[in-house]
Amino acid sequence: ALTLEEYFQQVDDLQDDAEDSIIGLEAPGDLGTTLEEQIEAEREFLEAINSITRDYQKQLDNMDPPPEVQKPHKELSNAIRDYLEANEDIPSRLTDVKSQSELEDLLKEFREGPKVTAASERFQQACQQLQTIADDNNIDVAMECED
Repeated sequence: ALTLEEYFQQVDDLQDDAEDSIIGLEAPGDLGTTLEEQIEAEREFLEAINSITRDYQKQLDNMDPPPEVQKPHKELSNAIRDYLEANEDIPSRLTDVKSQSELEDLLKEFREGPKVTAASERFQQACQQLQTIADDNNIDVAMECED
């Protein structure tokens, strides 16, 4: 198993990589585009977010956390898996969208549907538990506990 220091360094690096990748994505704009073009841009954007999130979750799963963090680590990974399960069909459901309001409803579900909200809350709790363990052990790390 990793030491606590190694564990938190790896998790911090994974979070930074995922965050940088998502920030690097080009957010779809909706100026002067048809609904079809907008839907396609959103579909590509959401698929990219899901892909980055899936990679992050797999990397967390492949870690060997020290005993002190095993429970919140598993919870963190499971929360991300729940988030992905809630959202994985949304890019494909975009193909059935026939209006701007349907598009907005689906995008809202992607961001804040009930399953997404529940997974986000679980993620934040597990993340904060990990931050507390880091703080208690004088490990200088800033976990990214917001979405």
